[in-house]
Amino acid sequence: MSVQEVVIEGTLKPDGTLELDRKPNLPPGQVTVVLRQEAEVVLPKDDPFWQRMQAMWDAQKAAGHVPRSAEAVEAERRQVRDEWEERTRATERLQEEARRLREEDKSHSCGAGENTSLYTRRLVAMLTALLALAGVSFWCEFRWRLPDSLADFLFFASIGLAVLAGVLRFVRWL
Repeated sequence: MSVQEVVIEGTLKPDGTLELDRKPNLPPGQVTVVLRQEAEVVLPKDDPFWQRMQAMWDAQKAAGHVPRSAEAVEAERRQVRDEWEERTRATERLQEEARRLREEDKSHSCGAGENTSLYTRRLVAMLTALLALAGVSFWCEFRWRLPDSLADFLFFASIGLAVLAGVLRFVRWL
């Protein structure tokens, strides 16, 4: 039998009862409870960093900002991961198709077929570069989360790398 462990924060009441912040996801039965008192975080009042952070938090609270829940953050993280996994699978499918076409071209490259083979290789190179450029859209979607200079750098670096990859593949197949 495997040991299942769940960490849940809660509050110890003056009468000795324990109020959990959420319901544990465990089957009914005997459990062991370990209590650890959390130290209260005291921020230094004279530190400029914490003063600036407190001013930002106060401004957000005054504007009615409601931070995202842990579940919302996790859901977005899963969505981004799934999107990137799908992009990776699409890239792998495209690379496998290109590999298959190259092998076919090698076995059929004679006479008039050579022009078709060259055209096919160029087309695959261009499609690969376009797929790489499509990945740049990810940076555009999440640009607002990064400082402008970093977002711009990543955006243009991604475009440059995608174009370079396409050009190198194109030239290699000429």
